[in-house]
This record gives sequence, C-alpha cells and structure tokens, in this order.
Amino acid sequence: AAAREKAECDRIGREREILVQQLDASQRQLNELKAEHKGLHLESVLLRRDTDHYSKETAFLQRLLDEGSRDAQVLQQSIDYLEQSNESLAAHTRALGEARKDVLAQVMAEKELMRKEEREALMVKNALETLRAGGGADTVARMAATRQASEPEAWNRSAGVESPPWAGGFPSPLGAGSGGLFSELGMPPAPPLPLLGQEAAGGGRPPAKVPPSMQLREGV
Repeated sequence: AAAREKAECDRIGREREILVQQLDASQRQLNELKAEHKGLHLESVLLRRDTDHYSKETAFLQRLLDEGSRDAQVLQQSIDYLEQSNESLAAHTRALGEARKDVLAQVMAEKELMRKEEREALMVKNALETLRAGGGADTVARMAATRQASEPEAWNRSAGVESPPWAGGFPSPLGAGSGGLFSELGMPPAPPLPLLGQEAAGGGRPPAKVPPSMQLREGV
C-alpha cells in the first residue's frame, strides 16, 4: 500500500510539473498575444490618422483641380474672343487698304484735273492779255486748238478712275462743256487752224504780235 501511494505521489508530481510547464507556456503565449494586440492597436490608430490626412489631401487636390478647370475655361473663352477680334481687325485692315487705294486714285485724278485747269486758266489769261494788247484772234485760235487737242487725253486719263462708293464726287473741270473756256468768256469756238503750207501759199496773215507780258513769261 505504501508503494502504491508513493507511485501515486510520483505520478501526481509529474503531472503537476507538466501542468506548471503548460501554464508557463500559456503565460508566455498570452504575453505575446498582448504585445501583438497592442501593436495592432497602435497600427490601427496610425492608419486612421493616415486616412484622415489622405482624405484632407484628396479634398485639397480636388479643389485645385476644380479651380484649374475653371481657369482653363476662362482662358479658352479669352482665346476665342481674341481670335474673333483678330479676324475683325484683319478685315478692317483690308477694308482700310482698299479705301486707301481708292483715295489715292481719286487724289491723283483730282491733281490731274487741277493741273489741267491751271493750264487752261493760264491759257485764258494769256489769251485775254493778247486780246488786250491787240494781238488779234489768230493767237487766241491757236491757244484754243492746243487746248482742244490736249483735252481728250486728260479726260481719258481721269475717266479710268472710278470714284469709291463713299466719295461724293468732284465738280466738273473748268471748261468741260461744249464751248470750253472761250465760250464761257463770251468768245466763239476757235476755227480749225490752216496748215502751214496753205497759210504761206494763200498769202496768210502777218504773225500776231506777242504782248510784252507773254514775252517776259516765256523768256522771249
């Protein structure tokens, strides 16, 4: 009986040692689990903080994107407006160029008419001075013939210039009627001049006397 009790005590002692070992192992495992749980808790806290930070950064970037889109739209509208303004300015420049050409052509025609009127006025003045000085109608007839010969050429040069639609036109040149300058002065149109041979053969008339005023002007 004593041997059985001793054996039973030994068995119980071994079981107790085994249980103690198991308890120690469980304790270590529990400590490890606690440490792991603590680490996971800290990591979850950090993740939540990072999520808030990323959310704020995402919202900030979205605002930047919206502002950039609005700015791009405004810039596109400005570009469209500038292109339309550029096209309008180019069309206006072309119109000004055409108007400038028309004005230059009209000015040239007017200058030509003014030169013609000045020549005719000078001829009329010379004719009047010749008549006052008693030079006779022969010299006046020659001046009228010279004017009639030069008149078609001047009109041909000025007729090719069209007045622009915005121009109001110009007055008719001096002496442009059927009678010319001499008809306005009360003198009949000049007769046709005889040929040089006919005037010499028919005896002709003596050459007209040149007045002193014309001699001074012509350097005679």
